Amino acid sequence: MTEENIKSEWTNVCNEYLRLFCLKHDYDYDSDSWVGSDAGTVAMIGDMFVSMEVIRYDIDNGIDVNKFEEWYWKNLEVYELLEKNWLNYSSYCKGAPDPYSDEDLAKLRKLKNDILIAQRTFEEELNKFKNTNE
Repeated sequence: MTEENIKSEWTNVCNEYLRLFCLKHDYDYDSDSWVGSDAGTVAMIGDMFVSMEVIRYDIDNGIDVNKFEEWYWKNLEVYELLEKNWLNYSSYCKGAPDPYSDEDLAKLRKLKNDILIAQRTFEEELNKFKNTNE
């Protein structure tokens, strides 16, 4: 088998995994979803960036259809709030302990929002102060 044939087969296999994943989760399938047109790396599906590792694990293991989005959005939230990685998909699906409860994340989300509001208020008041004292 030539290198060109191997690459073609790989692209076909990756696109089939992507197609099955999209079908399973009711997403629009597009073989051009691979970031940088590099099949088997990361696909942009709607608003999500999904690795081939996640796609393949999900399909190969017949994971419950609700698990993926539960994991994806919590994973994103943990990263946005704590700037650290959370559980990988396979660990999550296997029931690994979750160190971040939904309640803890809700508290952090509220605190972050409070900080953003306070920062905005401070900047507005500072601008008023500067404008009246120039």
